[in-house]
Amino acid sequence: MGKERRLLPRGVTIRANKNGESIQIAFTYSGMRCREVLPLPPTRKNINFASNLLGEVKGAIERGIFQYAKYFPNSPKLKLFGETVNANKTVKEYLDDYQQDAIKRGLSPSTLVGYQKLKSSVSELHDLPVKLLTASKLKQFVKASGNSPKTLRNKFSYMRSALAEAITDGVVEINPIDTIKLSNYTQKNNKVNLKDEHDDVQPFSPQEIENIYAHCRADEINIVRLAFNTGLRSSEWSSLKWDNVDLDNRQLHVRTAIVHGIEKGPKSRSGKRTIPLNDEALKALRDQMAHSYLMRGYVFAKRNAAPVQLLNGELNRVDPDSFRKHRWTRILSDAGIPYRYPYQMRHSFATRYISEGINTWQLANWMGHSSPEMLYKHYGSFIEAYEKKNEQKDTSIALAANFKNNTPP
Repeated sequence: MGKERRLLPRGVTIRANKNGESIQIAFTYSGMRCREVLPLPPTRKNINFASNLLGEVKGAIERGIFQYAKYFPNSPKLKLFGETVNANKTVKEYLDDYQQDAIKRGLSPSTLVGYQKLKSSVSELHDLPVKLLTASKLKQFVKASGNSPKTLRNKFSYMRSALAEAITDGVVEINPIDTIKLSNYTQKNNKVNLKDEHDDVQPFSPQEIENIYAHCRADEINIVRLAFNTGLRSSEWSSLKWDNVDLDNRQLHVRTAIVHGIEKGPKSRSGKRTIPLNDEALKALRDQMAHSYLMRGYVFAKRNAAPVQLLNGELNRVDPDSFRKHRWTRILSDAGIPYRYPYQMRHSFATRYISEGINTWQLANWMGHSSPEMLYKHYGSFIEAYEKKNEQKDTSIALAANFKNNTPP
């Protein structure tokens, strides 16, 4: 053993005790020299293990993610550093706990999938102990994310709820998420990304719509035509069933939506609604009858689908995400139109009826809003433009009438 003692790695020593000998490692943490005994006999294999463990500890300290309680849960030094096992819980551990609590509370599958995606989207912060999640680290995360302000707000709202337990555990006194003001690092630095697909209203022109129709294939044209003429969301047209279509009375009833692959009812009472069918929408549905009507299931069923709702273990409807990625992208490319989200078909529906002077309460009802408030939020500039246009028109008519009345015979 004497030879092995001379070959001990730096920071690893042999310590004698009443039961024999053990291995001890030494390192510096928070400005203090720390020594921890490993209850292992000083064999060459165990000495190599101790050396590797020491390297791992030093690496974690350098990266700012060292958790004393994780490596040495029984160490007397935990009290010295004010640590408990909970005190060193990582961001990921709290997010995992939050996910499990959400499952126990019986939250909807779509909500759970959303939480899971949010958890994955902040993976850069997973290994950090919550007590080390400082405003500086959050600032770095925000600046490196490249996310829009809305996306960041969603992430931070989710983390704020999950990390609230750290206050209960006594790990921190203030929720780490509340130590940073997002607006200081988003609105100024991410002006291009201030809006998402729902807020960035870029409706298609009538010519663009005709061009899109011309570049749709046979199994795509009816989806696109119906979406442009009813304002249905992708989650709604993909779950539309023939039972909810009334061709005789020229209307369809929105009763379900597909969210994260799960079919469910609309999230609000106003989401359940009846939409009138104009000639274009009626044509789309009548043309679609040849493809799926006899199955009496989904209006937009998969090609060659069996006349049942389940096909090879999955629903035989067209998947809206697949449609967006593989079909919609190709349609716009072939039509020579810069890419816009499919949601712009819904925006096009709204702005067209606004330009025609439709009653805003009626339009809000067709789109599934409880009031015109959302219309003014998203389409306020279009409504103002319409009103201004009509004010100018009324003024012109009045001037013309006045001129005529005052024209000498």
